[in-house]
Amino acid sequence: MRKIISKGLHYSIKVHLSTAFVLTLLAFGVVLGWFHYQKLTDLLVASSEQLSDRIADEVISDFNISHSATANIVELLALSPLMETSSLSDRFSHLPSLALALDTHKDVVALQVGYESGEYFIVRKINSETMRQRFSAPKEAVYIVDNIEALGEERFLERFFFDAQLLQLDYLSLGTTDYDPRVRPWFKMAMENDSVSTSAPYFFYFIGEVGVTVVRASEFKQHVFGADIAVSALSESLKENPISPSSEMFIVTDDGGVVASRRDYRPTSKDESTPGILAFKEVKQPVVQDYLAWKAANLDVANADGEVAGGLDFSQVFTSQGENWLAVVRPVSLPGMNASLLVLTPERELLAEAYAIRNQSVMITSLIVLLSIPLALVIAHYIAEPLRMLAAETQRINRFDYSSGIELKSMIREIHELASGMDIMKKTIARFTDLIRSVSAEKDFLPLLARVTSETMHVSQADGAVIYLMNDEGTALEPRSLQNKEGACEIGQLPRLMLSLKKHPFVAGTNDDRVRVIKVNDELHQDDPTCSYLRELLNTTEADIVLIPLKNRQKQKIGLLCLLFDTRFEEGQIITEDARIAFVNALSGFSAITIESSYLLNAQKALLESFMKLIAGAIDEKSPYTGGHCQRVPELTKMLARAACTASEGPFARFNLNAEQWEELHIAAWMHDCGKVTTPEYVVDKATKLETIYDRIHEVRMRFEVIKQMEAVKTWKHIAEGGDKDAALQSLQRVWKSIDDDWKFIAECNKGSEGLSEQNAERLRKIAERTWTRTLDDRLGISWEEVKRRQGTPEESLPVEEKLLDNKLHHVIPWRRGERLSEDNPWGFKMEVPDVKYDRGELHNLLIQRGTLTDEERFIINNHIVQTIIMLKSLPFPRHLQQVPEIAGGHHEKMDGSGYPRRLSKDEMPVTARMMAIADIFEALTASDRPYKEPKSLSESLNIMSRMRQGQHIDPEVFELFLRSGVYLEYARRFLNPDQIDAVDIDALLESETPA
Repeated sequence: MRKIISKGLHYSIKVHLSTAFVLTLLAFGVVLGWFHYQKLTDLLVASSEQLSDRIADEVISDFNISHSATANIVELLALSPLMETSSLSDRFSHLPSLALALDTHKDVVALQVGYESGEYFIVRKINSETMRQRFSAPKEAVYIVDNIEALGEERFLERFFFDAQLLQLDYLSLGTTDYDPRVRPWFKMAMENDSVSTSAPYFFYFIGEVGVTVVRASEFKQHVFGADIAVSALSESLKENPISPSSEMFIVTDDGGVVASRRDYRPTSKDESTPGILAFKEVKQPVVQDYLAWKAANLDVANADGEVAGGLDFSQVFTSQGENWLAVVRPVSLPGMNASLLVLTPERELLAEAYAIRNQSVMITSLIVLLSIPLALVIAHYIAEPLRMLAAETQRINRFDYSSGIELKSMIREIHELASGMDIMKKTIARFTDLIRSVSAEKDFLPLLARVTSETMHVSQADGAVIYLMNDEGTALEPRSLQNKEGACEIGQLPRLMLSLKKHPFVAGTNDDRVRVIKVNDELHQDDPTCSYLRELLNTTEADIVLIPLKNRQKQKIGLLCLLFDTRFEEGQIITEDARIAFVNALSGFSAITIESSYLLNAQKALLESFMKLIAGAIDEKSPYTGGHCQRVPELTKMLARAACTASEGPFARFNLNAEQWEELHIAAWMHDCGKVTTPEYVVDKATKLETIYDRIHEVRMRFEVIKQMEAVKTWKHIAEGGDKDAALQSLQRVWKSIDDDWKFIAECNKGSEGLSEQNAERLRKIAERTWTRTLDDRLGISWEEVKRRQGTPEESLPVEEKLLDNKLHHVIPWRRGERLSEDNPWGFKMEVPDVKYDRGELHNLLIQRGTLTDEERFIINNHIVQTIIMLKSLPFPRHLQQVPEIAGGHHEKMDGSGYPRRLSKDEMPVTARMMAIADIFEALTASDRPYKEPKSLSESLNIMSRMRQGQHIDPEVFELFLRSGVYLEYARRFLNPDQIDAVDIDALLESETPA
């Protein structure tokens, strides 16, 4: 059928309705003949079921009444002094109250007490001759009392017989007994519960009946009081309420035991000396066995115990000996047991009256069917035509065609209401679509507010609208947008409304969950400046202000939408019926969420902006050698980008940045050096070759001092041995002068201000060969990390001679595992990575050819751009900011592909990254807040950059734009000292041939 429909075999609703009516009438003709028969059948079956329900209710009610009264007795006597008696005489003193309880509660057959010591006391009332014979009781005996007294390890049973006046008639000593109440289920159950409990049904051996025991433990859970209730009254209830003469009725527990039945099926067991509860499957009636067989075959509830239905509630027909029987099962929840009432009734006794009615309906039904077919065809046409027209309107809505309204009249109320509803829905969808399209076009917060205000005003056909928003502290309403039919209005005259002014109508409207209206005229709210100003805005003597609270996704109030009307409503009226206001009320949720989303987006952007500037400021403050670099480079980069956007000719004539690209450049510029947070300060600030956390030149100087003292000791020792004093002292002075000259040479080399020649390097190595004597252990007082580095060097015996300058093994700091940048790194970095992280060898550092940094330290500094890219790529930027890492991480690349960290060429870099490279270099050259150098003048800086242009280090086209647009001069006037600004010959800087 689905395949046929999918191929386009669709028919008019007129055809469907006509066919449906005809088929319905034909089916009615067939069904009606059986209607009365089935109805009467159902009625009779229902009556049987209702009677079963009533029987079940009566059984439950009667038993619950008896059980409730018994439970009250147990509750009362469990807390009575009887529970604490230890002697037979004390227990006999409570016999009157126990006998009275047995007399007043006919279903209670025994009251008993089980003691913690194993003693036992029970009072039974003789209620049948069978019981009297079983106990061999005297003829006048009414009560039987058994008492078990524990003497040591043995328990002795005594039996007493009393008449109605509680006079003892006879006494039997029955000797020792194994009966121990403490092991009985009812005793254990009472000990496990804090209130009255009821046992499951079991067979009372002495009275030959089935019953339950109601128990309650004493206050301190030492003893248990119980009452035995016989359930024979249940069988009497079943006998008094038969469904039919042949019906069978049982009350069966969930485990398959028969506790009551309409007919006397006596309990049996495999061991006749130990009678038990009759199992339902052992009832030998054929109908019962046929029911069990049917149930096992058709219901998934049968089990080995032959339970009735597992607590189900159902009515079903089954067959027994060729005859249909109705089985009705109802759950019966009784204290101490979950059971079911099963009623089995022959169908012939239930449905005798229904058979006759069935045949009488056939002729009448046939006549009605034939006469009704023409009428069905007329009605189908009358209903189908308006629906066909509405179907055509839905197709227009599906095509988003809202140009025409729906004008359709029908005498059928539902069709008329459907047409009206579709017309309203069509107009509402049109307004809502227009509003969403209009509002979604705005991304900035303030224009968005103005758009929401304007569109809401037009949709509701109001004369004006104003939006109040909650301030950040949540203490006041602040006016944010106000419009009338002429456009946006000045909101300066609208005061902020403190939420503490709870009686102010606007504050009250914000706190209300409903839409309210306030009337403003010469008598109402005339003293309120807000209401008065809004009335004047409409230029009317009387105005209505509809207050609609704005709520966010969490149903929290974020503001108030006020619609301004000429007089339309009554003061204090709750607006619910006006369609336009109802629409605006529903739309206010969308407006509130839109406003909140835009506000949150702006707040997140502001937070990101502050965070970026915080990081940039922290980097600039981290080291005096960076100054305000991180804050000035963004300004210069954006100045260059603006110049490119305004260029009308040249390579940047078509260059332009949209709002999202400006945001991308802004973030990249501020974050271009964020990786510097990982660069150690002592590397960035390294002013001398031997400087780390401190300048190690002081250690070297002390060694020179030691060498001088060693020479002095050597000289005086020579004099003491008889040598020529004057000659020795003169020789000492020459040696000292040589040592001083060497020291001055080492100190000068440490500055790194000039390049180190090969001759000076050779002299440095020669001086390093001098030795001095160390007499103290240099492994004491050092960090565990340095101890670990020295483990590869054997410890020498003191004193030991050491070189004046040396490269020792512990001066080398290796890369930690996973720290060294691999060649196949996922970011595409192509940098020469040193074999070790740091080499702090003294001779290694002093032999630096130019500057103060070793290759290892220069890599650490250059590594800041690597960290910048890694950090930025780890951030979840939205799609329009995906180029932030590329822009920020490209300002150290060169146009010829020799830069770092990825050796990108010009064509592989975004234009904005090339702009930032020029901004980064120019700022570094002209900065006046660097303590390690004097600021260069404008011409000096540009001459250096011109040479970099010729060397393919910077983009020549961007550099030319930088010069000819005047960006360099604009920046200089803002950030350079006046004495740095000098004349610049732009043509001379650009006259050399532009590199290919």
